[in-house]
Amino acid sequence: MFYKELANGKYRYYQKYWNIREECWLQVSVTLKSKTRAVQAEAKRILEDKISKKNGVCLLQAETVKEVYEQWLVIRRMEVKPSTLRTQMGIMNGFIKVFGNEKLTKIKSSALQTYLLAKDWSYGYRNLVRVYLSSLFDYVKTVGYLVDNPMDRVVLPKHKVTQEEIELKRENYLSRNQIRLYLNVLDERGTNPIFNILVEFLYLTGLRAGEAQALMWSDINFETRMLTVKHTIQRGNKKSDYQITTPKTIHSYRKVYFNSRVVELLYELKRLTTVVSDKDLVFTDGCGDFFVLNTFNSYIQRYFNNQEIEKLDSFKLTSHVFRHSHVSLLAELGFHIREIMERVGHSDEKTTIQIYTHVTEKMKQNSFEKLESVAI
Repeated sequence: MFYKELANGKYRYYQKYWNIREECWLQVSVTLKSKTRAVQAEAKRILEDKISKKNGVCLLQAETVKEVYEQWLVIRRMEVKPSTLRTQMGIMNGFIKVFGNEKLTKIKSSALQTYLLAKDWSYGYRNLVRVYLSSLFDYVKTVGYLVDNPMDRVVLPKHKVTQEEIELKRENYLSRNQIRLYLNVLDERGTNPIFNILVEFLYLTGLRAGEAQALMWSDINFETRMLTVKHTIQRGNKKSDYQITTPKTIHSYRKVYFNSRVVELLYELKRLTTVVSDKDLVFTDGCGDFFVLNTFNSYIQRYFNNQEIEKLDSFKLTSHVFRHSHVSLLAELGFHIREIMERVGHSDEKTTIQIYTHVTEKMKQNSFEKLESVAI
């Protein structure tokens, strides 16, 4: 440590140090009022603290990335559903293969940025990896292995949104007429009447596919025409791994009114179901067990023709589209946005507002077109 006297009579103390992350010599300084032994001791303490922070070193012994990652997983297991944890672990496995044996103090923001940019990932997937890495290093910072989060200094390019992506996001649902056309196609060509019923059921109730998979006859009250959503499916690699679990969020617990058409669909489903489920499931694979979502998605895509239904070529039909289509239906019928969110169990209003706004804009445009044709 050395010091210099300043023009104002104060003293600036300096200390050179080896920066662990940047692997170069740097310098820290502090300005104090005098050069007494007590002040010099204080200056030394302050400078050592600054050096520790610059190097990202805390009192805890430095660990490898893999060791701390395993500690983080213990916490995540308590916080998220097993399916979410599996997704996160799958995404993080690649990172651990590259950085797992590195000491935490050796991890540079530049290395993390290079890792994220070197991969040929979509913008959405890269951003997801960034979120999980930030969560991991937030834990590292909180428990005291590092004093800062190296992900805070990672800069990723912003996504250039194309016009097609904007349109696809705005049009990620089917209108009433498009649903009608598609149901006609299923009636004429479809080979699975239970899946045909499921399509219309999802459209008329707005349930998530997982909620429909876990729906039980005991959840349905035909007298009040009300069904209770209180379960979803925890999927595994095999159907035998499937488990009934709690819904996605607290907002997902809800009661959903259904109309007379849904009553007809459910009675028709009872008639078609030859093997009664010992789990009391409403929608089954025909043998009393859970239906497989991938099988359902493959089925509905097989009979969907984008040109025939007048959708963009890049539009892909999935079970979740029927949920968005239900939001579109409610907006068209004049439901308030808060009523829609409550009915479909949305905790984040972003998706609801996006569809709601697009549908109401179309309704206004149609009204203006009708007005244009009026003449006296």
